[in-house]
Amino acid sequence: MSATKITLQEAKYKNEQYIRRLHPKHRSLFSDFVNKCESNGTPVLIFSGLRSFSKQLELYNAYK
Repeated sequence: MSATKITLQEAKYKNEQYIRRLHPKHRSLFSDFVNKCESNGTPVLIFSGLRSFSKQLELYNAYK
């Protein structure tokens, strides 16, 4: 499997899309966390904002 390269601007856009789908109670907290990481030089790329029960079970079974 090869990695796909994206720009920092593309990563930030993808992060914003995932953060918008979070529960409002958690949205600002997570956004603050991402901003704090990035301001300290640690870029953050969110790969998934939600896993269905079946996807979580699949991942769990693959690594146990």
